[in-house]
Amino acid sequence: MRALAQRRGSAGIVANLEVLLPSSWFDELAQRVLGEAAVALAPYRHAALRWRVYEALGSSDDVEVRALLGDDARRRFGLADRVARIYTRYLVYRPDWLRAWAAGRNSIPTPSFLAPLWRRLREEIGTPQRGELFERLIAALGKGAAHDEDEQPLHLFG
Repeated sequence: MRALAQRRGSAGIVANLEVLLPSSWFDELAQRVLGEAAVALAPYRHAALRWRVYEALGSSDDVEVRALLGDDARRRFGLADRVARIYTRYLVYRPDWLRAWAAGRNSIPTPSFLAPLWRRLREEIGTPQRGELFERLIAALGKGAAHDEDEQPLHLFG
């Protein structure tokens, strides 16, 4: 769509064109089908998650993490930033791992502290993450939710 907007018409004008990234489109659809509960994704954004991870690392029971960090707040912040970045990537590319961790399954080959830390964060946040919303949305759409005669077709370019 952006390519279409850049090419424009012969008069150099493009009108009535809405460009949505897939995540924005998903958020709008999820909100329309699932309601307001689908909007609570802000706690899972990197900036917010980093500070939650930072706090959790400060009281971690993991011996390796405590040995690595000691009392160094800068090291803790650096690790919190890296871990939050990992989690935000997993939210997009590995939501199944996050669901498994939240359910208490630690069978995925990652550093040992990631799964218990995610369980703690998920419990503290209390709202579903994007992968969970995606499952709910698919289930609702499978039952015929959001079928609207007035809906415009979705055109994908890639």
